Amino acid sequence: MPANSVEDTVRRGQRQVEQVKIKIGMQMDDKTFQSALLETQVMLTNNNSKWNFEVLQDLIEGPLLHPKRMEEAIKVGRFIRRLLAFFHPFSHRFSDMDNNKANQRWVKLGCSLMSTLMSSSEGVRFLSTEDLLLKQLTKSFAQLDPFNGTPSKDPIFSEKRFSDTLTCGYLEMLGVLSTFEKGLELMEKFKIFTALYHICELRSREDLVKGIIQNLDYSIDGHSRIVLSKVLTSTYQNIRLFATNHLGELIKQSYQASAWTLRLLLTQLYDTSADVCEMAVHFLEEACESMDILQLVVEMQPTLDHLGQIGHPLLLKFMSTAMGFRYLFDAGYIDREMDMWLNDRNVFYVIQVETFLSKVFGYSNGDEHEDILAFDGTVPAHFYGEMSKTELGCQVLQEKSHFADFAHFIRQHGLECDDSELIMKLKSILWAVGNIGATDGGLPFLEEEEIIPAILDIAEQSPVPSVRGTCFFVLGLISSTSQGAEILDDYRWEATLSPLGVPTGLCIPVDLEKFITIPSWTPPPITDDNGFRLIPPTTQAEIEVTTAIQNLGNTVIANAASRSLTKMKSRPEYRPVFSSVSTFYRALHIISTQRYRLPVRRYILDLFTIEMDSDVAKSLADYAKTLRAPPSFKPTSPSDRVVSMFGRLARSRNDSESDSDASDGTAELDGLAIKEKPVITLRPVSRIIGFDK
Repeated sequence: MPANSVEDTVRRGQRQVEQVKIKIGMQMDDKTFQSALLETQVMLTNNNSKWNFEVLQDLIEGPLLHPKRMEEAIKVGRFIRRLLAFFHPFSHRFSDMDNNKANQRWVKLGCSLMSTLMSSSEGVRFLSTEDLLLKQLTKSFAQLDPFNGTPSKDPIFSEKRFSDTLTCGYLEMLGVLSTFEKGLELMEKFKIFTALYHICELRSREDLVKGIIQNLDYSIDGHSRIVLSKVLTSTYQNIRLFATNHLGELIKQSYQASAWTLRLLLTQLYDTSADVCEMAVHFLEEACESMDILQLVVEMQPTLDHLGQIGHPLLLKFMSTAMGFRYLFDAGYIDREMDMWLNDRNVFYVIQVETFLSKVFGYSNGDEHEDILAFDGTVPAHFYGEMSKTELGCQVLQEKSHFADFAHFIRQHGLECDDSELIMKLKSILWAVGNIGATDGGLPFLEEEEIIPAILDIAEQSPVPSVRGTCFFVLGLISSTSQGAEILDDYRWEATLSPLGVPTGLCIPVDLEKFITIPSWTPPPITDDNGFRLIPPTTQAEIEVTTAIQNLGNTVIANAASRSLTKMKSRPEYRPVFSSVSTFYRALHIISTQRYRLPVRRYILDLFTIEMDSDVAKSLADYAKTLRAPPSFKPTSPSDRVVSMFGRLARSRNDSESDSDASDGTAELDGLAIKEKPVITLRPVSRIIGFDK
C-alpha cells in the first residue's frame, strides 16, 4: 500500500473522474475539438494573458486524456508544443510570474498537464524526445551546484525567485510525475534525481530541500524514497527534523502499515539529536495504536534502551503484544523495569496522574493550557497493566510475587491517615492493582487475593479524600472488563456501559452518600495561649533582632526599627539569626500575639531565609514546646539593663535630637528581656523603663 498523502479511496475517485472525462471527450467530434483548440488562443499568441484559461483547463482535464486526442493535439497545430513552451524555465514566462493567489491556477494547470501527458504513451514520448521542459529543469538545478562549473548570476531556483515567483511550481509538477512509473523513468533519464541529491546537500537552501520533500510522491519504490532517506540523514538538524515530521505524517495518513516508512522512522531513533529521536518516538507511539503496525515494528526488533525516558511509552506498547513482551523479556528489559517500578516509578505514576487531574479540574494556578490539551482523559500506560495483557507477562508477574506483596500492603495500611509516605505508597500500589485488574488476564490476580472487598472498604472508610478518589478511579479500571463489572455489581457498585454494552471504565456506587461522606472527628481543645511567654533569647544578636521586630508594632518607631533590621540583615554576624528556626518561631509568636498590619507581617516573614518544609515544620513544633516558659517563670529584675534599638538617649530634648542619627543603629543589650513595653507619649521621653537613671 502506498504510504503517501493520497489514499486508495481518493485515487479510485480520481480514476473514476478521469474515466468520465474521457467518455465526455470521446463524445466530442473532430470539428468541436478543433474549435476548442482554437478557442484557447494558444496557437494564436504567446501571451498567456490572452488565453482562454477555462477552455484550456477543460481540454487538458477532458478530451486530451484520450490517447487519440492527445496525438492529434501534438501533431496538428503544434498545440502541446506551444503550451509546454510556456512552462519552459528559460522562456521566463511561467517562471517569471509573481507567486500570488491569482497565478496559482497556472501551477495547477501545469500539474494537470503533466498528469494528462503521463496518461498516454504519445504524451510520454513527446515529453521524453521532443520537449525541452525536463532538460531545462535539470540545467536549472545544475545552476545551484557549486561543483558544476561557473554558477549563474541569477539562477532559476534562486532563493528570491523561489519565494517570489512561480518557480516553486516546478517542484509540484515533478511531484505529479513521480506518481507515475513512466514519470520516474523520465526523471531518471534526464538526471533530475542526481540534481536533487546534490541540492539536498546544500545548507543554504533549506527552503528548496523542504519543497522537494513535500512534493515528491513515495508510493512507488525508487529514487524518490532514496531522496527522502538521504534527507533524513542530512548533516543539518533542521532538515532532519522537517523530514522526520514529514515521514511521520506520511505514516499517519497511510491506509495500511508500510514496512519501508516504519523502517526509516526507526532509523531516526538513533539520530544524534534528542529532538529528532523524540519526534520519531512520538510518531511511532501514535502509529503503534494500530495492532498491525505495532506487530510490524516489533518484528523489526529495534533497540530502544539508548532512548532513556523518552522511549518508555513506546516500550510499554511493545509489552502489550506477546511477541513484543518476549523480545523485551529476552533482552532483560522486563526484569530491570519491574525493579524500577516497584521502587520508584509506581510513585512517579501517582504524581503524574494527580498532576493531570489537578490541571483538568482547574486546581493549577499556572498558565499551562498546552499540557492540559495534551491530556486526553485516559489513564497513562502503566507497566503492570501492560504486563498483564499477555500470558507470558502474567506468568512473570506470578513468579515475582509482586501482586501478593501489593495485596498485603493494602490490607495492612489501607486506612493510613498520618504517614504521608505510606499514603503515597498506598496510592501507587492501588493504581498498580487497578491497572492489572483492567485486563482479562490480570483480573484473576485480584480474585485470588480477594483484594476487591479491601479496596471497597478503603473507598468508603478512608479518612484521606485523595485515597478515596484513587480508589474510585481504580474501581473504574477494574470495571473496564465485563467480568470485573459483574464482580463490582455484587458489591453494589454499578459500571457504566456504552450503547453497545461495552464497559466504559467508570463505576458508580449505588449508595453514593456512603462514599462521599467522611466521618467527623473530635476537634482538639481550644486554649487561650495568647498570654503565655517564651524563654528570653540568650545571644546578643538574637535579642537585638527580636527587640527590633517587637518595635515594628509601634507606629512611632516602626520606621527606625525597619531600618535597623535591614542593616542587621546585611551584616555577617547577624545572618545566622535570620536563618535560625528558633528566632523564626519567636517572630511568628510575636506577630501572632501582637497587632501588626499585613505589609509589616509580610516584611517580617521575608526577613528570614528559611524555606518551609516538613523538617522546618517539625522543628517549629518542637520549639513551641522547648521555648515556652513555665508558669513559674519570672522576668529578670529591672536592675538588669536592657538597651533598646534607639541606643542611649539623653534626658534633655536637645540631647535627644542630637542623637537622632543613633536611632538607626543597633542596640547593645546587656540583659535578657524587657519587663514591660516602653510607654511612648507625645511629650519628650524622660525615662525608658529598664535603664538606670
